Amino acid sequence: MVAVVHHATSAPSGTRAMSDRCAPANGRAASGGRDTAAARGAWVAPALGVVGATNGLGHLAGSALTRSYSPGVVSGAALWAPLGLLTLRRARRDLPRRDWRRGILVGALVSACVIPLALALSHRPAE
Repeated sequence: MVAVVHHATSAPSGTRAMSDRCAPANGRAASGGRDTAAARGAWVAPALGVVGATNGLGHLAGSALTRSYSPGVVSGAALWAPLGLLTLRRARRDLPRRDWRRGILVGALVSACVIPLALALSHRPAE
C-alpha cells in the first residue's frame, strides 16, 4: 500500500495537487482510481484479528470463570490472542478507517454467532 505523501506547506498548491493525483492512496490504483484486489479485501485482516483475539481471550475467560482447564486455553493465550491483537494493531495503523471499521464489524458479527453456538454445543449431554 502506498500512502500519499504531502509536501511541506511551502510547496506550491499545484505541485501538491499533482502529487496527490499521481500517487496511489489507500490501495487505489493510479489508473482511474479503481480499487485493487488487495484494497477490496483489506477488511479481512481486522476481521480475522477480532475473531482470533476473541477466540484466545474467550478461552482464557472461560478457564478463569470455571476455575478449570479449558481445551484451547494454552494455544489461545500463547498464540491466538497475541496474533489477533497484533493483527488488529497493524491493521489499524495501515488501513483506511472504512476498511478498519468494516473488518471490526464483520469480526464482531462472526464472533457473536460462534460464541453462543460453541457454548450450546459444549453443554450438550453426552450421547
